[in-house]
Amino acid sequence: MKFDDSIDDELKGWLRLDNWTPREAFLLLCGANPRFDGYPLRPLQCRAEIFDPSEAFDCCEKLEESWRRGSHNLNSNSPAYYIEWAQAHGFGVWWLDEIPHDEQDKEASVTAQPSDVATDNVPLIIRGDTMERIHRAVNAFPTRYPDYKTKPPKLDGDVRVWLNPPKPKFHNKDGESALAKNDKESVVFSVILKEHFDF
Repeated sequence: MKFDDSIDDELKGWLRLDNWTPREAFLLLCGANPRFDGYPLRPLQCRAEIFDPSEAFDCCEKLEESWRRGSHNLNSNSPAYYIEWAQAHGFGVWWLDEIPHDEQDKEASVTAQPSDVATDNVPLIIRGDTMERIHRAVNAFPTRYPDYKTKPPKLDGDVRVWLNPPKPKFHNKDGESALAKNDKESVVFSVILKEHFDF
């Protein structure tokens, strides 16, 4: 579905902001307009024809509950952060499907760039199975290595073997799906974990 220019601009205006508050993010992800407070929720113009205030309210409640259970910057984060977080937790981001792919690529470039760092290398927004696996690895790491700050695990001998055990293929020692699907992915994931947890 291609938006006309005025509708497209409303959504682009939000996507071009450096940061959203959590409340703005929850409303936008559910198709509601954050500029209007209170109930019933009001839609973004591009969502008006299919907007259900009760459905949007329920969506916001679920997002907020899931958000509270995590560890986040409570004041604001980039649009890309909220989009990736929502997708990793199984929430659909309706406007990613409705924006034409060439526009998605432009918006991803705008939203993915950190607001406080000037850089020519804009990181990609990762979606799908890879994002799910890295999120599982980040969430599981502190449980697997509770003493990682005082006894840092070795990348080659510990972390990469844990991420992608040699046998049985694609299953860890407990019979669950491996966190990385191959050796290359385990190398990349281990570096991400090292930087994230600073060990």
